[in-house]
Amino acid sequence: MYKGIYTAIATLFDVEGVVDKAANARLVDYLIEAGTDGALFLGSTGEFFNMNMEEKKEHFSFIADHAKGRFSLFAGTGGMDIRETIELTQHVQECGFDAAVVMCPYYFNLPETNIREYFDQVASNVDIDILLYNFPARNGVTYSPEMIRSLVEDHKHIVGIKDSGSTLEDMRRYISEVANAIDGFSVFSGFDEFLVPNLLSGGAGTIGALPNFEPELFVKLRKAVEAGDLDAVRAGQKRLAGLMKLYTVTNPFVASVKYAINQKVVPTYPAMRFSSLTISEEEMARVNEIIA
Repeated sequence: MYKGIYTAIATLFDVEGVVDKAANARLVDYLIEAGTDGALFLGSTGEFFNMNMEEKKEHFSFIADHAKGRFSLFAGTGGMDIRETIELTQHVQECGFDAAVVMCPYYFNLPETNIREYFDQVASNVDIDILLYNFPARNGVTYSPEMIRSLVEDHKHIVGIKDSGSTLEDMRRYISEVANAIDGFSVFSGFDEFLVPNLLSGGAGTIGALPNFEPELFVKLRKAVEAGDLDAVRAGQKRLAGLMKLYTVTNPFVASVKYAINQKVVPTYPAMRFSSLTISEEEMARVNEIIA
């Protein structure tokens, strides 16, 4: 069973948009040294949408060579074209990743029968562990617990879900109606601030962006919850609530996360790839205030 603190890790590029392998390796090392349990590569924070198939394969191969066996490796492989999703999931399986995190096709709000068929086809073509990725704000749907249980009955290597719903309701249902009924099924929250309620409800932890630059907070907060140290939980949650303000500084938030990484971990270009949406001096000052 997967559990703990996982980082939705940023992909670091130079000013020309070239993947900065040295910077990415340093960020991975930093997260391992901090005691996190793993990372999700090429998720939303990792800008999967800004990389083509060959670039994704190259990046996954590089990450596997650098970090396999040092902590758990999750790969974001979902997309609009099921053929590409299967091909990419097979690639990370060959590389030695621990699990693939798969979102259903987005843009149209697909009926659940089509979503189930999509996941069924992906799972039927790989042996690697799969975590479903529920992100209603991006794909316009919420996976039902009934569909998830049905998929797990047919595919034992579907072993968890990353839930990025904006409320606690879906997370609680996934825990009570899926995880509590299926041994080894992991329910992760995709929102950093839900770590404590996730753990207290019987969930597995979080897969969020804020550990990119402050992983120790999440590692300590998880330990405090497990130890029943209410004072430490209260202090950690207060710090976490303040850091959540970072998500509102730039739109999208990726530039803010990269600037925080630049300030606290490794020098990097604080912008999304191939984007004119760079972070302003005023926004930099705001991020510095938040992460201080």
